[in-house]
Amino acid sequence: MKSTYQSIYYQFIINNNLPKIDTYLFNNSTKNIMPNDNFVLCRNQKGEATAIYGKMTWNFKPYATSKNASYIFNFNFFNDSAVLENSENLSIIHDIKKTLFLLLYFLPDAGRTGTISVKILGNRFQILKSIALYAKNTQNKLSQGNITLRDILSNEMLLIGYINTLSEHKKSELSNLLENLQRIDPKHLGYKLVQYHKARPDSQQTSIIPFRIYLQTFSILKEEVDRFWTIKDNLTRLIKEFTNKDVGNKKITQEKQGKINHFQPELTTLIIKHKLNDFFKGDYSLKDKRTLITVLINIQITCKYYIHQYTAMRDNEVLQIRYQCINKIDLNTKKKEQLNDLLPKRFINVISSTTKLAGYHQKVGWLAPEAINKGIEVLQAITKGIAFLLNTPFKDLPLFQNVSIITRAKNNAEEISNFGKHIPVCLKNIVITKADRQELINSDPNRTFDELEFQVGQSWKFKSHQFRRSLAFFGANSNLISESTGAVLFKHLNNEMQRYYRKGFNKIISVLGYLNKETGEIELPKDHFMIEFQTGISIEQAKEIINLLFKDNDILYGKKGSYIDRQRADLKGDETKILKEKISTQRKVLQGELSYKKTLLGGCMKNSRCTDYMLGNFTACIDCEDAVIEPNKLNHVVKTMESELTKYDAESGEYQFTKSELDKLIIFQTKEKVKLDYDK
Repeated sequence: MKSTYQSIYYQFIINNNLPKIDTYLFNNSTKNIMPNDNFVLCRNQKGEATAIYGKMTWNFKPYATSKNASYIFNFNFFNDSAVLENSENLSIIHDIKKTLFLLLYFLPDAGRTGTISVKILGNRFQILKSIALYAKNTQNKLSQGNITLRDILSNEMLLIGYINTLSEHKKSELSNLLENLQRIDPKHLGYKLVQYHKARPDSQQTSIIPFRIYLQTFSILKEEVDRFWTIKDNLTRLIKEFTNKDVGNKKITQEKQGKINHFQPELTTLIIKHKLNDFFKGDYSLKDKRTLITVLINIQITCKYYIHQYTAMRDNEVLQIRYQCINKIDLNTKKKEQLNDLLPKRFINVISSTTKLAGYHQKVGWLAPEAINKGIEVLQAITKGIAFLLNTPFKDLPLFQNVSIITRAKNNAEEISNFGKHIPVCLKNIVITKADRQELINSDPNRTFDELEFQVGQSWKFKSHQFRRSLAFFGANSNLISESTGAVLFKHLNNEMQRYYRKGFNKIISVLGYLNKETGEIELPKDHFMIEFQTGISIEQAKEIINLLFKDNDILYGKKGSYIDRQRADLKGDETKILKEKISTQRKVLQGELSYKKTLLGGCMKNSRCTDYMLGNFTACIDCEDAVIEPNKLNHVVKTMESELTKYDAESGEYQFTKSELDKLIIFQTKEKVKLDYDK
């Protein structure tokens, strides 16, 4: 009997429209689990194989969701030129390849959504490589024969010897590897693992930015972005000049290269031509094209911090933003003038993607005040210039397009600027005071903040994630961002993560707003940017419900879904009634009477926390009073679960549980179809 196994990246491949890779057919009658040497583990968008089982290098870049991922696995790490002729080395390499293959094809429910990231797979490769090198270096000391990977992972004494050579971090990585391998059927692994667990070393949470400094950054970044915005079109025109590698070089340099009859304009000439001589002064002074690239990168990183500050996006989420990223929030009614008191006037959605919600890049919108438009338009202006040099439509490019093409002959159209540890020039000299340091200590009583970077007199070292943590922290401190609103705004998977970000907010005095002596409450000016976040989340929810009620004509299942269908029928064709219902719906959401959250089967209009949702019990939706179930989503889940069943042994617990859940969905699906037929 043969069983079919898909790669853990199967769903990622489907959702990103990448070419399919090999499916593994396992013959249960054989003990050999390894595929043939031509087996393809990864392909790029062109369909070219980048990771083939028998090769000495596997490249998983096409499936990497993080720019920091270690996606190239080089198996020739013994520094032995005759590695392929050395049977001992080759045996260990085969063991590592087999182990990685098992993680890729035989790890059940890998990670949150059935996948583990390339970054995590890279971590597993690194620890396997470390074990291999240890085995190679100690085999003559510990054993008369060769020590293999399986020897160390299955022999307690050998494993203890290896563990004693590791740092705390590597011990944790070893523990993670063993935990993954424990979940693979022992008959596939071929040996029994030693039990070992090491918790992840305590790592310190990203610090908040002291509020005095945090507040300063708003005015500093805004002032700088406003300055960039006034010359953005000039920057586009300047960048477009560099179509020839000699453009911008000094005349003397061109003479040395024999370009006497074909002089290209010098950089100083171009700066004057495009009226940028007043801009390129002081911190932005230019010596040559390389310093021009440095200045352009500084403009990009300044705008990047500006986006972090207002959206709470993670680093990779900002870097994934494409050129076309703005979605104006609009209720799209024919009679907007009647909704002027409710319509948002200063909100936009910044469209990017995140891997945190699904395990693969999923397009998501981040609510932001319209103020960040200028920062995005500056970045678009730079990208337009680079697109001209690449001879590529600018609308197809990343927003943070790599500017190094100005000095390089070639550039990848999808290449993003390398910011490294670069900090915007405008934020470099903000010095920590005694009060700032005391606020840090108050924000986290478990830390002493003894590191040099937190001492009085030091310049504050900004990191992009600090803006995310600070927005969560100060928003909670002023009672402006609730747990549920924060979870939506920050794209957190659950409220527990939201609490972690907000941790310690009640340990310091409130810093946003003022105390109303009559009510005893902290209040903010009506134009404060934090209020925009609080109101905006509600407006987004209202928009979801209004789309559901008045725009989506698909049949809905579930108790709340049936109610919505009846509402649609009552409102059909009555414009006055529809407008009135829209106003009423939005008001109810803003006042907290109505709520809407997307679910695996459709949506949920429950106004309180759902225990079943938090525990992942999605089949509970079919009996819930507040569930809105979309037939197409239900069909997708049913098909996915039917596919899952083929991977499990019919006698296993996984099979029995999945079959039970699947049966519930199919019974529900059948009943709803029968009801529809009856109504017709």
